[in-house]
Amino acid sequence: MINTIGTAVESTIPEGLHIVVVGASGGIGQALIDQLLRDVGVAKVYGLSRKNYQPKLLTSSDSPSAIYEHLVVDYEDEATIEYAAGQLTQPIDRVIVATGFLHDESIRPEKT
Repeated sequence: MINTIGTAVESTIPEGLHIVVVGASGGIGQALIDQLLRDVGVAKVYGLSRKNYQPKLLTSSDSPSAIYEHLVVDYEDEATIEYAAGQLTQPIDRVIVATGFLHDESIRPEKT
């Protein structure tokens, strides 16, 4: 089988899935998106994050909106989340949350 970006991959998920990856610009989110775009079962991936992420797998000849769409959201601003949700054009089959909290001014990561 050949997926929409021209790479031969055996699908590990049912065909035609629409998947949202929250935390798309982080390392884990980017890796998940890159892997999902290689899978022939995936119809579309929506990446949500504070910073834009454009997968390197997509070439200029690809139609990014056909396979991948990035939506910028501020997780602390409900209006941006609501706007992003309104941009999802298909029913969503899976949501993957790849965000986390490491530290702030008062909480530091455990390093032992």
